[in-house]
Amino acid sequence: MNSSFSQKKYQKGQGLVEYALILVLVAIVVVAALMILGPIIGNVFSSVNSSLSRVGAGGSDEAIIDTPIAVSCVPGSAPAASHSACTNFMIQNNCSHHTYNYGTCSWY
Repeated sequence: MNSSFSQKKYQKGQGLVEYALILVLVAIVVVAALMILGPIIGNVFSSVNSSLSRVGAGGSDEAIIDTPIAVSCVPGSAPAASHSACTNFMIQNNCSHHTYNYGTCSWY
C-alpha cells in the first residue's frame, strides 16, 4: 500500500518536471526570435519615431508622403560573427535578403 502511494507522488513530480522543461523550451524559442527580429523591429520604431518628430516639428504630412524614398540594395559580403550580425549588414545596405554560412554573410 505504501509503494503505490510513493509511486503516485513520483508521477506528480515527473509531470511537474515535464512542464518545467516545456516552459524552458518555449523561453529559449522566444529569446531566439527576439534576437533575430530585434534589429528589424528597432528600425521600424526608429522610422516611425523620425516621421512623427518631423510632423510634430511643424513639417507637413504632404512632405512626408510626397518625398520619394530611394532605397537601393548594395549587395556584398563580409565575415559575420552571427546570423543577427548578418541581418544587420542586410538592413544597413537596404537589402531584403541575406545568407549566413560558416561565418560569412552575403546580402542582396
